[in-house]
Amino acid sequence: MTRPSIPTLCRTIVVLTFLVALALAGQPAVLSTLLGLALVATWAAPLVLRRHHVVPVPAEAPAEASAG
Repeated sequence: MTRPSIPTLCRTIVVLTFLVALALAGQPAVLSTLLGLALVATWAAPLVLRRHHVVPVPAEAPAEASAG
């Protein structure tokens, strides 16, 4: 399993901090709920839109036979 990248960790911390602050505030309003959903969507967008590019690795040249 690969480690999450630094940007992913930072986005996660920001989203969790916002959601905990929202939960501790007590009475979330419709606007704060929509902002929370927008923040989660912003967090998830790079993971959903990520394209996996395969970098072609050149094949090794066959070893030349020794002259002799």
